[in-house]
Amino acid sequence: MHTEETSRYESPPFPRPVNGFVGREAELACVALDHLALDVLPALRAALPEQQQQIALRTACILVSHSRVAEARALLDELEAASPALAGTVRYLRLSAEIALREGALDRAATLLDQALLAAHDPRESLRVALQLACVQARRGDGEAARRGLLDAQRIHGAATPDDEGRLGWARTLSFLTEGRLAEAGAAAAKAAACLSNGEHADAERVQLAMLELISRCACDDLDAAAVLLRRIQWRESVTSTKRAPTVMLSQGLLHHARGELLEARTALNQAHQYLSTHRDLLPGRQVVETTPHGWRLASDIAICVIQGNAGQHSALPTTT
Repeated sequence: MHTEETSRYESPPFPRPVNGFVGREAELACVALDHLALDVLPALRAALPEQQQQIALRTACILVSHSRVAEARALLDELEAASPALAGTVRYLRLSAEIALREGALDRAATLLDQALLAAHDPRESLRVALQLACVQARRGDGEAARRGLLDAQRIHGAATPDDEGRLGWARTLSFLTEGRLAEAGAAAAKAAACLSNGEHADAERVQLAMLELISRCACDDLDAAAVLLRRIQWRESVTSTKRAPTVMLSQGLLHHARGELLEARTALNQAHQYLSTHRDLLPGRQVVETTPHGWRLASDIAICVIQGNAGQHSALPTTT
């Protein structure tokens, strides 16, 4: 579900004293270690008052990428209160839309992205807003609109760059997944992953695509392929020592459930859900377990049998629509 995040919200150049750190922080993001920057960024805000807004926005991006949505929301509210004009910038609107999406407010996310699209002037920036908007449409269950939006975005704003190919593949895969076109979703994710180049950024994008493909493979009872995908996700976590939200737990829980191992599934998904709900990040869990507007029997089964479940009491996650 997506994870991945900090590179989506580019910021204006920092002054020379900070450029070296910002470059290093971007490298940390590629290997999922950008949480290490959170200890340093508050000191930079205090030392560079003229750059407080941009440093705070970067901090919020990192918080969102680690599912600490409530903290990111509070930071954006603080920024808007101090400088209302900031709320009309493309970067702020995109980040606010991502937070709204994580909180399950799909209509608000779409409205914010419409505003960002109007405010964007650079073609690449406009393309990325359009890709983000397509993801919102896909999560609404309107896959056709999402795919049409992806084509229109590239026609109007230019073809996707190599850095955007992963986002494009993710949005297209999600558009099939939420329509219940599960085999097509798996094929789309595999094709997008195979087309990515080499490097840390591409490796991170492949893992995000692997998460969606794993959902598809489990739903299609292709459990051997799903197990291979899980190992890929686990390997990425092990080599990065990531502190991201427990997406591995979500993936493990889904595979356990597909195998009929309900006790193990319940344990894994409960651990993931506890973390995500604590930080008000509703999206990853929903992405795995939610019944979409077009219906998804496997997801419905998990929502009923696993999430927040025990031997005598089960409850499903709320819906987004």
